[in-house]
Amino acid sequence: MWNLRAGIKARAMQRGLRTQLLQQETVESDLNAHTSDLEHPADLAWNLFTAIYFKAGGFPWTPVGLAEGTCHLGVTFYRPHDERSTMRTSVAQAFAENGEAFVLRGSPFEWKGKWPHLPAEEASRLISDVIGRYKQTMGRTPRRIVIHKQSRFFPAERAGFEDALSGHEYDLVALAPSTGVRMMRHGEYPPPRGTCVSLGDRRYLYTTGYVPSLGRYPHGHVPAPVQITDHVGDSSARDLLREVLLLTKMNWNSARFAERLPVTVRFAGEVGTILRDLPDTYEPEARYAFYM
Repeated sequence: MWNLRAGIKARAMQRGLRTQLLQQETVESDLNAHTSDLEHPADLAWNLFTAIYFKAGGFPWTPVGLAEGTCHLGVTFYRPHDERSTMRTSVAQAFAENGEAFVLRGSPFEWKGKWPHLPAEEASRLISDVIGRYKQTMGRTPRRIVIHKQSRFFPAERAGFEDALSGHEYDLVALAPSTGVRMMRHGEYPPPRGTCVSLGDRRYLYTTGYVPSLGRYPHGHVPAPVQITDHVGDSSARDLLREVLLLTKMNWNSARFAERLPVTVRFAGEVGTILRDLPDTYEPEARYAFYM
């Protein structure tokens, strides 16, 4: 299925243009009317100008507390147009500790089965490309690499990642939005944001919830926790969850307090949709601002 937004982003990218799209109803609506279904005018303004500032080369904010030399990487997959069995690494969304971000597209590979996963050689090549891009961007080699996926790591995939990560500290982390678990508490509000619950070897993290500093719960739905479904690596679960919580505040397309998913996987589908509309002969822009 073709996507108008993705098509505009892809064609603008090939001309070196970063874009910010507004729907016609937003431009023409009476934002002060009580019948408007849009966000409050102040929220619209903050979101719009935050995104434009980032796409102009600025950083509205950067994470605090990520160790120097750490690169967080989100890996996902997409199916090219008019292909049934061939899949490609949708995006390697890499984020340095200061907020610098870049995107890499993987090579085509054949895939069969329910859950997509990388062949060992493609997993190894992808990490090598990320390390090279990080060194080019930051002027140094990453000390530690954390990979986020929304599916578990298959043996060959894990072996490929670990082979390329030899000599680095690393963590391979599978994150899944949990739909079957809800935690309840006494009082008017849901669990506070940052609440972590361990049930045996399962760990659930509330990335959204009641925010004490705001004195309210800034959402209109019952929050659901994010679950770590797989982990191999050097860090403790506590440190990994703390980093996930930090990365939920790195959506430069919005001035919201936080998102439900970390930025490493939050925009994976949207970036993959844009890559689908780029010719195979075109080298995608690495800068993240072209995709938001």
